[in-house]
Amino acid sequence: MTYTPTIYCSRNNCATLATIEYSAGTVDTELRRAVACDRHRSIVRRWTSRAGTVTATPVDQPLLGQLVLFPIPEVP
Repeated sequence: MTYTPTIYCSRNNCATLATIEYSAGTVDTELRRAVACDRHRSIVRRWTSRAGTVTATPVDQPLLGQLVLFPIPEVP
């Protein structure tokens, strides 16, 4: 079984799981790519748009990694 790590928002001090990935860039400019949670979507999109046309891709979070990071407490 391969381990797929969970992906968190790329904003500073944000510990929320990412829901979307933005990427932008052209051959002549740098490539900008970042992931964002629902709260930080607009600021991350604005940052990536400085490099060109933005492409948005939904982030597929692995269920196994979420269960490892956030275990469900057992009820006695």
